[in-house]
Amino acid sequence: MRQIGEILIEQGSIEKEKMKLAFRLKPRGTIIGNWLIKTQLITTQELGTASAVQCGVPYFDIDARVVAT
Repeated sequence: MRQIGEILIEQGSIEKEKMKLAFRLKPRGTIIGNWLIKTQLITTQELGTASAVQCGVPYFDIDARVVAT
């Protein structure tokens, strides 16, 4: 399975040098995707798209306000 950072770089969401720096500064035990969002280096949509690529599934941006229960 490809690493999420590699995918984010390939899709143009983050530059390689910024990703390297984020990995160095990320607190131990923190998931890199969460850290990148918290530090506003990527958006949740960019992480969702990259995660979908990583898992080999389509990405759907669902607005939670529209979902009916």
